[in-house]
Amino acid sequence: MTPPITNIITHYEKVRYTKMQKKTKKISYLKLLNGFCNIQLSNFRGFTYYIFKNELGITLPRTSYSQGSAGVKVEKSQLVPGDLVFFNTTGRGISHVGLYIGDGNMIHASSGKRQVRIDNINSGYYSQRYVTGRRVIN
Repeated sequence: MTPPITNIITHYEKVRYTKMQKKTKKISYLKLLNGFCNIQLSNFRGFTYYIFKNELGITLPRTSYSQGSAGVKVEKSQLVPGDLVFFNTTGRGISHVGLYIGDGNMIHASSGKRQVRIDNINSGYYSQRYVTGRRVIN
């Protein structure tokens, strides 16, 4: 049986390929990911907690700040799909976490946008706010 995180990554790759093939913006891979993840979160906090607990049987600390100490530290250049990536979005330390999915991208829950999103950690908003990466899955 394929692990659920692999399913998310595989699904992302299939959707990305489809999007490139059709060269159209009619397919919203973010909507597909929101449906695929089937997450019932009232405020979109706890995305990584939910994924790890319900799909992998790994209980992480509840907050992004606390999750920032889980597992082992991983250099940004050594991230692999399934690693957690942490950001300082408030100016007061770790305040946001995403799940690294490869090619510089993470999947995360944006409470402001109220959706599961894919964003690049090496450019734009998140590149300037990157704090650390952690590997929880062996």
